[in-house]
Order: sequence, then C-alpha cells, then structure tokens
Amino acid sequence: MNAAIKTYRHAWEDRWVEPTLAQLLEPYKDPAKRKVVDTLLEKLGHFPGIEYELIWYGSAWRWTACYSLLNGKGQRIEVMAYFVPNPAGPLLCIPMSEEVVSRLPIKRLNRIIREGIRSSKCAVSLHWAVWSPSALTEVDHLADLFKRKHKLVLASENPTK
Repeated sequence: MNAAIKTYRHAWEDRWVEPTLAQLLEPYKDPAKRKVVDTLLEKLGHFPGIEYELIWYGSAWRWTACYSLLNGKGQRIEVMAYFVPNPAGPLLCIPMSEEVVSRLPIKRLNRIIREGIRSSKCAVSLHWAVWSPSALTEVDHLADLFKRKHKLVLASENPTK
C-alpha cells in the first residue's frame, strides 16, 4: 500500500495561494526575531504615500512585500523597498538609483548601511542593497536610510517644494 505523504509548505513557498502578511510572518517564532521584523515593517509603513503589496517573485524571493511610494492619484512613483520574509531569515532590499546613492551622506551613515550600499550589486542602473536585520539597532539604521530615500524621491518628484 502506498500511503500518501503529506508535506507542509510554508505560505512563503506556495506560488498558487496568495498569503497574507501575517501568514508569511508565522515562521518567526523567536520573540526577539519577531520583534525585529514587526518593528521593521511598522517603520516602513509609517511614511506618507507608502503602500505595500505581496508579489510572487519566483524561486529566489517567492512571496515578497513590495513597498512603493504612490502619488496623490494612487500611481506608483517608485519602488522603495522589498521585504523578503524568508523563514530562514528576513531580508530587506532597498534599490537605489545612482542619483539617490550620490546624494546620500555615505560617510555619516552607519557602517552596516555603508557596507550594504558599497557591496550592493548594480543592475539596470540600480544598486540592489540587501540586509538581513537581526537587531533593533539595525532596524533603526535601515529606517533612517528608508527615510532618506523617501525624502530624496519626493524632492525629485516635486522640485519646487
């Protein structure tokens, strides 16, 4: 007799069923890791005009939260960040154009942020800086970078302000 083997698939891995963000965060059972993730997501969603949507990004990032800056008409101005809820460890990717990178005060940024930007892959005129936050201090530095990018993108969209 062949017994059917039932395998469990994390919501993050199931391409055919769109999960909720809460389902994607279920694997983070460690309270310290969960606090880091919850704080990061709270800070990312705090900025005006920022909305997220869950998108399937293939075998590498699977279900990912894409944080975009929208204009007053609800149209996407720019993708601000990607949160990849990998059960092995969360990733935050902040893609930055050459213009944004050139306008950042690199020397004044935290070492973790500087190294993430310097070691980022550059493709399609974007620096794909990726971090795996594991402490609340890292979340604070990442939120600061997100804030700086938000401010620079808004300034380039509204040069008169």
